[in-house]
Amino acid sequence: MSDFKDFLVEEAKRQQAGSSRSIARRAEWIEDVDDLLKQITEWLKQADEGGVLTLEPTNHQIREMRNGRYEINGLRVTLGSKEVKVEPIALFSIGSMVGDPHGTKCANGKVDLSSRWRRFMLYRQPETDADGKRKWIIVGDEDYIGRPLDRTSFEDAMKSLLE
Repeated sequence: MSDFKDFLVEEAKRQQAGSSRSIARRAEWIEDVDDLLKQITEWLKQADEGGVLTLEPTNHQIREMRNGRYEINGLRVTLGSKEVKVEPIALFSIGSMVGDPHGTKCANGKVDLSSRWRRFMLYRQPETDADGKRKWIIVGDEDYIGRPLDRTSFEDAMKSLLE
């Protein structure tokens, strides 16, 4: 057998060994992002009494070394000519914030909340709330301070993205 064939045989074995674990992690990640999008949509609808926002679901293809290729949902929010994207980036992410120099709070999944000029990173946390929903931290690209994602921190971020 050639070196390349040997490589492919070994790679197939490695991928098969990790596939069930990857499928479960990926499914949980996709579910958590869907829950996040539902919460964000609810907050936006509650705040938008005048009906000036347009919410448009988006779909994203992601390819990760540990999780393979998959599709995941996102969201586009428009206010006139201004646009904010809620875009999942990766389950296995790298990042840091003030107080977390090793990025341990940033390694469980990342979703970007961005406009043309600014970006907030939403990092999935291993903990869940009382309802069993995943907790998230929001980090701005100017101060890199992590705050729990709640309605107030989300609305503050959206206001700065749409100003």
